[in-house]
Amino acid sequence: MVIGALLSLLRGGALGFVLFST
Repeated sequence: MVIGALLSLLRGGALGFVLFST
């Protein structure tokens, strides 16, 4: 989800961003 990726990015979670992006 885009929202999840954005939230993870804001929290500084690079790994989380990648997981949500894929």
